[in-house]
Amino acid sequence: MEDLAVSDYWQEIVLRIGLGGWILCAFILLWYSLIATAKRGSTAKYAFVAKYELPHFQLTALIFAISSGLLFFAFLGMQFVKPTNILFYFAGFVSLGIAFMLGYALSQYLKVYYPFFLEKKLRNIRFKTHKSPKTGKLLKLLREHEEDVHMTEEMIAEEKEFTFDYDVWLDEETGYKIIEKYEGHLHAQICPKCEFRTMKDYHEKVMREATNEDNGRLRKYYRCSYCGHEEMQDVDIASNKEEHEMIQDAELA
Repeated sequence: MEDLAVSDYWQEIVLRIGLGGWILCAFILLWYSLIATAKRGSTAKYAFVAKYELPHFQLTALIFAISSGLLFFAFLGMQFVKPTNILFYFAGFVSLGIAFMLGYALSQYLKVYYPFFLEKKLRNIRFKTHKSPKTGKLLKLLREHEEDVHMTEEMIAEEKEFTFDYDVWLDEETGYKIIEKYEGHLHAQICPKCEFRTMKDYHEKVMREATNEDNGRLRKYYRCSYCGHEEMQDVDIASNKEEHEMIQDAELA
């Protein structure tokens, strides 16, 4: 009877912790969704989602994996009355393995596949259409070469220095405009197809290693987050000798 009571006691604790972890996961996701929904304006929502969505999901995945392992252990533990039974500890080992595999699978999904969904979500937020409060018509999103006339010199300088990126939405009938500011685009280029500064490199491959005498070759793969256009560019990698000379010149300067 004493062994049964001890077994039931630990099973109840493990079961409550596991269920509590699942409830916590639901609370984190609900809380994040409420805050993201409450953000007004494309710029604020874009910045919040870009910065916090993946960390929130990673934390939720970790808690979910651990909680699932505990619940599985509590379920298996019900089959073995005595905590001293070797099968009881085997159940704990199996549950730990399940928690690890589930956590690893979720982690890899968030690391490898989810960024593509996040990119699409951010694109939808940033390029969501706006209506003019004066005419009720949809505003036109200006292309890169059309924006400068509507921007200040400071804004133009910030874009050239890759500090901030700006989107200009214009009502051509009334002249009403909205200028949205986005933080940084260090790796962004102007897409040759849609002409927005939304072309970013997503993969690099060394085609030829640099040597002491010859330059190397690096191939960069680019994808536009707005229209989906893809292309690749080859760039030179400075030879070891040339790089050494540049370092010496910099030290002398």
